[in-house]
This record gives sequence, C-alpha cells and structure tokens, in this order.
Amino acid sequence: MAKVPSQLIKDQSSGKSIIEQFPKPKIIQFLNIGDNSIHTDSQVHVDEPLFAPNPHVIQFTNYEPLQTK
Repeated sequence: MAKVPSQLIKDQSSGKSIIEQFPKPKIIQFLNIGDNSIHTDSQVHVDEPLFAPNPHVIQFTNYEPLQTK
C-alpha cells in the first residue's frame, strides 16, 4: 500500500524506517551467464536478484522544481 507524502514525512519524523516498506526487487529478465563470463557457477539461487538497489529511496530536501542541484 502506497503512502501519501504527508504520511511518509510523519513516519520519518517519528523515527520509523521507510526502507523496510519496500519489497525485494523484481527479476525482469533471465540471462545465460555463460554468454558473458567464463565463470558460470553461482551461489545465488535463481529466484534471488543478484543485487538490491541501495539506498531504496533517494530523498531530496529543499527541492525547487526546474533548478539545478
């Protein structure tokens, strides 16, 4: 369930972690590792993503539209 910005701000100011709210990344495509590497053994299970984006959220403060940061 998505939260509105005001609820996210309220959660953040109360100390709740918003990172815990994000699900595991989806696997969108399977590739044959042998096509790109000579190291074809992997300890990662086929249903696990190889990496997880971190941080899950990039938060900007004092944002002004159409301005360079």
